[in-house]
Amino acid sequence: SLDDQLPGIRDVCVDVAAAGPVLRAATAVGAGLDELDGSRVADSLRDALDDAGIQWRVIIVSACYSGAFTNTLKSPTTLVITASDAEHTSFGCADDRDLTYFGEAFLRDALPSAPSLEAAFVKARSLIDEREDAEHLSHSNPQIDIGPAIRQKLAANRTTQPLFDTERFRTHLEAAFAHMWELRQRGEAVVVQPEFGQRG
Repeated sequence: SLDDQLPGIRDVCVDVAAAGPVLRAATAVGAGLDELDGSRVADSLRDALDDAGIQWRVIIVSACYSGAFTNTLKSPTTLVITASDAEHTSFGCADDRDLTYFGEAFLRDALPSAPSLEAAFVKARSLIDEREDAEHLSHSNPQIDIGPAIRQKLAANRTTQPLFDTERFRTHLEAAFAHMWELRQRGEAVVVQPEFGQRG
C-alpha cells in the first residue's frame, strides 16, 4: 500500500477522473492548458494542499489526458503519477469496474511487491503498454514526475523507518515463532489477535 511505501510522509492520493471529459473536449479543439476547466481542478488541488500545509505529496491522477496536470502540481516535494500523458486517453473507466487499467497495473499488480513507488510505476507502465498492444489500443503513456526533495526523502526512509528495518523485523518474527513453539510444547493454544488474523 502507499502507507507502506511512505512511512513518515503525509501522502495524498487523488482521482480526478471527472476532469477527463473536460480535458478531452478541450484537447480536441486544441485549447491550451490555461483554457481548460481541468486546469482549475489542478490549481484548486494545489492551493488546497498549500493551505493545509501539506509539504510532502504523492498525487496519483487517474484520468484521460491527466498528464496535463503535472506542470501545475509538480514541486520539489511532490511525486506526481498520471495514468496518461497530456495528449492521450487512458482506459478502463467503465462504471462497472473497480479500477481503471492503470489502477489495476499500478495499485494492484505492481505496488504491493515493488521496492519503491518509482519501481512500481516502471512495472505498471510496462504492463499498460503490453495490455494496450494486446487490445490494439493507442498507448496512454503514463507519466511520473519526482521532485528532488521527495526523491531524497523516500530514499532516506528506506534506511531510517521501522518498516524497512529488516533486522528488527527478523528479530521480532523469530521471537514470535519461539513464543508460539513454547506455547505448543506446553499444550497451550496459540491465539491470534483479530487485528492480525484474516479478515472475512
